[in-house]
Amino acid sequence: MRKIGYRFGLLLGLGLLASCPGVAFSQRVEWETLNADVARLDNQGRYSQARILASRALDVAARNYPATDPRVATSLSNLAAIHYREGDYSRSLSLYRQALAIQKEQPTRNSAEIAVLLNSIGAVLLETGRYSEATDSLEDALFLREKLRGDVRLDGVASVLHNLGGVSKAQGSFAAANSLFGKAEKIRVQLYGESSLKVIDTRLSLADMYRQQGRYSIAKLFLNDAVVDLDKLVGPSHPDTLSARADLASVEMESGNLLVAERLFNSVQKGLEERLGVEHPRVAVLRGFMGELQRELGNHEAAEKLLVSSFDTLSRVLGGAHPTTALAQERLARLRLEQGRLNEAAGLARAASLTRRETLGERHPALAASYVLSGKLALAQGLPAADIDDDAERALAIVRFAFEGDHPLALEAFRLKARAAMSTGDHADAARRYTEMLPLAERLYVPDSLPIARLHLGRGEALLAQGDEANAVSDITRALNVYKNVLGSDSPLLEEPLLLAAQIKKRELQEESLRNLLSLREKRYGVESGKAFDAAERLADFLVSERRYVEARPIYLRLLKAWQPLLLDQFAVYGERYRRLIDVLKANGDYAEAQTALVALLPAATKTLGEESPFVLDLHYLRPELLALEKRYAEAEAAYTSLLSWREQKLGTSTLPVIGLLANNLAEVCRLQGAYDRANANYRKALSAYSASLNEVHPFVATVERNFGLSLFQQKRFREAQSHFKAALQIQEMAVPPIPVEIGLTLQLLTETAIAEKEYVVAEEYLAKAYLVSRKLEDRALLKSLANVFDTLAGAKDAGDASSVKRLRDRAAELRARSGK
Repeated sequence: MRKIGYRFGLLLGLGLLASCPGVAFSQRVEWETLNADVARLDNQGRYSQARILASRALDVAARNYPATDPRVATSLSNLAAIHYREGDYSRSLSLYRQALAIQKEQPTRNSAEIAVLLNSIGAVLLETGRYSEATDSLEDALFLREKLRGDVRLDGVASVLHNLGGVSKAQGSFAAANSLFGKAEKIRVQLYGESSLKVIDTRLSLADMYRQQGRYSIAKLFLNDAVVDLDKLVGPSHPDTLSARADLASVEMESGNLLVAERLFNSVQKGLEERLGVEHPRVAVLRGFMGELQRELGNHEAAEKLLVSSFDTLSRVLGGAHPTTALAQERLARLRLEQGRLNEAAGLARAASLTRRETLGERHPALAASYVLSGKLALAQGLPAADIDDDAERALAIVRFAFEGDHPLALEAFRLKARAAMSTGDHADAARRYTEMLPLAERLYVPDSLPIARLHLGRGEALLAQGDEANAVSDITRALNVYKNVLGSDSPLLEEPLLLAAQIKKRELQEESLRNLLSLREKRYGVESGKAFDAAERLADFLVSERRYVEARPIYLRLLKAWQPLLLDQFAVYGERYRRLIDVLKANGDYAEAQTALVALLPAATKTLGEESPFVLDLHYLRPELLALEKRYAEAEAAYTSLLSWREQKLGTSTLPVIGLLANNLAEVCRLQGAYDRANANYRKALSAYSASLNEVHPFVATVERNFGLSLFQQKRFREAQSHFKAALQIQEMAVPPIPVEIGLTLQLLTETAIAEKEYVVAEEYLAKAYLVSRKLEDRALLKSLANVFDTLAGAKDAGDASSVKRLRDRAAELRARSGK
């Protein structure tokens, strides 16, 4: 927070009164009493009441003394001081200048009074950002002070030195500021002691300078002592005590103690607003710090109100070309950047940077923050990494010049370079940069603070991108724990570490992270929000990858319900994802739900993509398949018949594999209904279509041959069935590589056909081949089925062939054991 570094140093001009024979005694008493009350109220921080009495005292002086009387000047000066306290710098400056003009017209010029007024005018000019004019006024005051003698001289010199230190601090000349503040402090300690208000004032300004330099531990020491002393001297509710607490909160925030800072800010905001008014620059700056804190905590809604209010107030009170207004503007730009409102952010950032250049110069430390923000915007806009790196280097050049490199802005510039490296895929360079930054961060910030955690998170992300998961886990989990401890489990900032943790292949960590992400987004954005649905989708996908379909099912059904109304207007976003959920439901055996979802998806897909798009055609093929899986065979047959007719009219009757596919599927639903004539006719159509469009040994041909054989087997046409099974087996054995499950199934059917024909020797030959194939099988259902066939053959063979029967029984037992049954 910008310090009002001279709030105890301005003299109100009381006690310099002289009797005036031409004025009634009662009027002189009234004027003196009013001024005494003004001083008392001012010391109590009751500025609005003091202003009323100071205005009345000026009115009394104007009515009873000549316009050039020193008492009129005193009244003007007193009222100017109160306006200064209230943040009305324009009115304060005008009154001080009127008072100065009167004092300069006195026959015997009072150098002490003129020096006080020049010092006060310099203080006001400092607050309005007119640093050159402020310096001139203060140097004139110092020249006059040097001519005086005694403690009055020393006190005035200390006050002027203090204000000159404020000018140097505002201009980024910290070495000069430190020297001037040191001289002022030495004089004030000599005159008033260690715990006087004027010494505290100088130490508050020193604390602010240390904060700006990133020397947070020293700043905290000064501020903690100041708060304790101010509590005793002026009370906890005095504006100066509240301001010191606010300054302490700002240091806590910038050093990483966000929750401590939040409590401190909240404890002083209401009091300062009541004592100074919501339009006071000091209060507006406080709102700016609080908004910055809320942005750091990820509370964008709260940050929006505070930062907009701060910028608007400062623009009105100080003007758009003031450095403090530029700071507020830049804070708002950072929020807009995080909100993704890049054009607004860029406009605000450019305006703030221009103001700083014009008012502070190209080498001012504040320009480093402008360059860092410019680099972040370039990164968000996808500009070349070289542009981002240039901004970071410009920021670093200023930081090295102003702070010798050990400053939070240096850390921000280095972090920007690391993020630029990540954007170009140079993950090793990014990881190296994050590692190099950690010692600097540990010097600047308290342990386990967010700035340090962000570096660990960045390095973890870079390591993860390189495939170094073992080292990435340590960084990401450490950052995640700090985020939780500092921000709480409901902070939206937890999303970034949770999303990274969810990429780690440790299943327990993945699942915990995804569940926490879902819970966080549901609480933060609402159960029906897009962000919550995105997290739910991630969790459901994880559960499916773990084959935990029962747990995934309710999540997918929830997503289908939420996305269905969005399909027509936002098909590009939801179409493919919606289809994927249908496939999961199908894999899980939830055929009715998959069918319902498919019916909702099909019209939106057709309208968006067209009827002949591969995506839409695939949906058409899936619909009768789901009906068949639901055992709604009659409906499936009708759907396949209609679909086959449509594709034949469009493509020709037997020239494409799709005709073979549809004919085979139609035949299957006919077979399942016992409509063998219709089934056999469609199997022949499928074989004809495949022979015209595919290699004769294509796996699809083997599938149709086997299906046709099964239909004939069920009709007890065993010889014909055997012919088709053999054709299927021949193709399957030629496949590269062979598929054991397919071969095993066909051998099983050949065995059952031979058993039905009582050809037990042939059946045993087929089973011997099936047994060899079974060694490569992991399909439990097929293993169990083969075991049953071994038992069937053992029971059908001549009871006298005991050794053969025993061998068959033993193999049946072995296969059954392997099937897990």
